[in-house]
Amino acid sequence: CVLCGCDTEEIPTFAVEDSSVYFTRQKVEFSFRESEDKQTGTINIPVMLMGPSTDYDRPMNVVVITDSVTTATKSDYTMTNTVLKASEGSTNITLSVPYTSQLDTEKKTLLLGLFASDHFIDGVPGNRFCTVEWSNMLTMPLSWRSWWYFFCDTYSTRLHELVLEVIGEDAYLLNTWGEKGKDENGVSYPRTSQDLSLIHISEPTRLR
Repeated sequence: CVLCGCDTEEIPTFAVEDSSVYFTRQKVEFSFRESEDKQTGTINIPVMLMGPSTDYDRPMNVVVITDSVTTATKSDYTMTNTVLKASEGSTNITLSVPYTSQLDTEKKTLLLGLFASDHFIDGVPGNRFCTVEWSNMLTMPLSWRSWWYFFCDTYSTRLHELVLEVIGEDAYLLNTWGEKGKDENGVSYPRTSQDLSLIHISEPTRLR
């Protein structure tokens, strides 16, 4: 009875004409402070395909939103790689940004949007926009997101400078799970209590 009551149906899949592309991150930050090239920076904005790949290239409709968020002008950047290559399911929109002394004290911001085109329909609203920021100032590393709850209320560039001064570049290896990185054999080694004891900020002097 059970066998007779079963029926098989083909699982529906995306059609090429229903494909869309979307940003995998809503914000991308870049700093010349962490870049080897101090004259020209390369910013990669990751994009994913929702739908089947094709055997031909598909241009994406990448739009710069000129509203109050965007402070960069056309002379501040060059955008390339706005085409999803054949057979690929992901890509990076690339911004090339020149260093200027203005970036020492100010951030440049660009709000990008992905919209429908001849090859793609509009994607998920929450992943349709991405804010890109670049400067020559310190920015909060993603892997340090939970650190600041131990030391101050919000992210502080002064605290960031202090951490680098005390721990040095090894501080960038520290992640939110208490590991300090991996040795030459790929084995993770733990963050030691000494690493954290070097930094002490009392409650009355929380940094902003």
